[in-house]
Amino acid sequence: MPAQQQSLSQWVTQINDTLFIQPNDEIALKAVHDQVDPSLEVRINHNLYNYDQFKAGLQFARSSSTSIQDEFSVILQWENVEKPDGVVAVLSKWTTKDKTTGKEIKKTNVILWEVKWIGGKRKLTGQSEVESIVRRGLRYGRRSAWCNVRLIVRVVEVVKLQKLRKRLGTKSYDKGSELVLSGNATNSTLYLGSYIKEKDVL
Repeated sequence: MPAQQQSLSQWVTQINDTLFIQPNDEIALKAVHDQVDPSLEVRINHNLYNYDQFKAGLQFARSSSTSIQDEFSVILQWENVEKPDGVVAVLSKWTTKDKTTGKEIKKTNVILWEVKWIGGKRKLTGQSEVESIVRRGLRYGRRSAWCNVRLIVRVVEVVKLQKLRKRLGTKSYDKGSELVLSGNATNSTLYLGSYIKEKDVL
């Protein structure tokens, strides 16, 4: 169906599937060239990515994992009365599976899709995402778009545990527990069942 004959939410649903879910990499890359504007800005939690970074991240993600869409629900949308574009807010739940290890990670996003009518067609010009990842009972915020930096800190001594508590300002944990921290050296967001505190962790 031509883009101008689709509703805005239908177009967003289709491009989401084309870019992230369907298995053909060539089709996904063609959609980037045809349906994503070079002015694209993607915000994921506290991170900002441009068109080239988005494209590289997408290619990396598709080469290293497969994605299954569990839910893609429109929460709210604004449609431009003058042009067939607008903004769509979506709740997205999906699962990624590592092609090498088979490990699965469940993710939940609330995404604002910004779509503009450019050159006679709809183009994706922006995404703003709040994303969390659920893995083995732990929930933590993602610090990079498709290349998570995960630090596994195994607390094996009481002294180390005390130092970690002091730096993170968190509650105490049993000796030998494992914490999963997501992020780089600044502004990392730590979740452990529920939101604890945001601060530097390195």
